Parts: sequence; structure tokens; C-alpha cells
Amino acid sequence: MRLWLLACLALLLVGCFRVRTQSGLPPGDTAPDQDFRWYHAFLFGLAQPEAPVNLTEHCPQGWAEIEEQTDFLTGAFAIGTLGFYTPHRITIVCARAAGHDVPAMFGYDPIRDHRATYPATRAGDPPPPPRPQRPLPAAP
Repeated sequence: MRLWLLACLALLLVGCFRVRTQSGLPPGDTAPDQDFRWYHAFLFGLAQPEAPVNLTEHCPQGWAEIEEQTDFLTGAFAIGTLGFYTPHRITIVCARAAGHDVPAMFGYDPIRDHRATYPATRAGDPPPPPRPQRPLPAAP
């Protein structure tokens, strides 16, 4: 009975999750050695023995996306150690280099999107004034 209660409690304390943070810069390639890298933590994530990831070192042109997740395997480690060891997986996607002609992932292209919205303007120009609306017909 106690083992069953302990197993249920362990399942309530852990779960899979994914946190994705985007900077707004167009995404490029994944940073070297930063794709699904394990980030170690202890005591339910409160104690972190590793230094924070230096984004400038991995992505000199800036970062576009950081994803932190707990999946089945890292969750199993957390359950197996009763929360003493709680690893996470992180992925860092660097920003696309300026002047890079390769299309970005996920279809992100701010210049193309701007031109599609405002075809008569250049990127960065203010939007044109709105067109006058025809008055609505009077109700009978």
C-alpha cells in the first residue's frame, strides 16, 4: 500500500513540459553542441551546478530561440532519484546571419511579410494612410 502511494506521489510531482522563448530575430542554425543538450540540476531544479549558457559565445550574431524541455527520459531520472537529480534538455537556435540568403526556418521573413502587407512601401517605411470607407446604406 505504501509503495503504491509513493508511486502515485512521484507521478504527481513530475511531468513533461516544454518552454520555448523566442527573441524575434529570424532563426538560423542550431548552436554547435546545443541541440538537446542535457542541463543538470539537483533538488527539483533548485541547485544548478553548471554555469549559465553563454549565448554570446555560442551565437555571436544573437539567438533566435531557446527551448527547455523535460521529456520522458529526463522525467524518469527525476522520478528514479525522487527529485534529487532533475535534468532538462535545452536547444539553442542562433539568429540568422545578416545578409544570409538562405530562407529562414518556419517561413519567417520580415521583409517579405512587410511587402505583402504594404506593397507600395519599402521595408521600414510607415504604413500608408487608410483608404476612405464608403458609408453604409441606411436601414429601411
